[in-house]
Amino acid sequence: MYPSFDDVENIEYYQPGGYHPVRMGDRIGGQYKIIHKLGYGGFGTVWLARDTEKQRYVALKIILADFSKDAMEKDLNVLKHLAGHVERPGGNFVEIPLEDFWITGPNGNHLCIVSEVAGPSIAHLTRTYNSKIEPQDARRMALQITQCLAFLHSGKVGVAHGDLTTSNVLLELGNLDSLPQDKLLEILGQPAAEQVRPYTDKTLGAGAPDFFYHSATLTRLSNFFTGNIVVIDFGTSFFLDKPPAGLSKPPVQFCSPELILQKQKSRASDVWALACTIFEVRAGSPLFESFIFGEEDVLESIIGTLGPLPEQY
Repeated sequence: MYPSFDDVENIEYYQPGGYHPVRMGDRIGGQYKIIHKLGYGGFGTVWLARDTEKQRYVALKIILADFSKDAMEKDLNVLKHLAGHVERPGGNFVEIPLEDFWITGPNGNHLCIVSEVAGPSIAHLTRTYNSKIEPQDARRMALQITQCLAFLHSGKVGVAHGDLTTSNVLLELGNLDSLPQDKLLEILGQPAAEQVRPYTDKTLGAGAPDFFYHSATLTRLSNFFTGNIVVIDFGTSFFLDKPPAGLSKPPVQFCSPELILQKQKSRASDVWALACTIFEVRAGSPLFESFIFGEEDVLESIIGTLGPLPEQY
């Protein structure tokens, strides 16, 4: 039942409360025609779609059914707040949804979030391709990420990102919409698909997909990069005056000592993550590595790089 390639979501999440099964050519919400896959995560799947009404390409995120209500109440609440302030300096680097709506499928009710299509993440460039960003580009990206975080933390906005990493900083794309679909797929390549087959003679349930799809290689769109960045994924963001009771941590390489040891997420932990992000943008590799022991490795690396932690730790 599992595909021969690795870069796909867990098939076991295609169950009630989980992923929505999608097939190439599907129309989601009536007007969004699925033409390729952009990615996936624990939150849901993301698809490249053509808006047949407005004749534009969009990224369509379909949230897991069990997470959709929470995403509606928390994530979109923050994003709609940010949308009211994007005219401020740095606000133009935040990914603001174009639209949101609900669909019902075999696995439940799913929130769908429509955004502009963006390119690969900085992490994808530096880790997957082991490529170092050109110095002039790295300086510009570092400045833009800093301006974006300054916007988020500013008085009238007052939001902490909560998960600022190189995986959540994408390259902005421009001038895609005028490209015919066949030309776009000529650049990206046709979606690589593998049919889902059960281990037994039983037929697949209604909640399972017919095919697995490999994600598009977005570096192929390098001719459409604008030179700007886009900061995404506000799923763990929060208002600075209302820090969360629970804690969802970013990857440990981006965690500050107090976030690791005292489980305190704050404006300061955002700034620490910014420093780690800028280092990776400039150096092409993480500032603090986690190996076998995760948090212990990172703390040891922090101490080895910056010296002993303050006494309270």
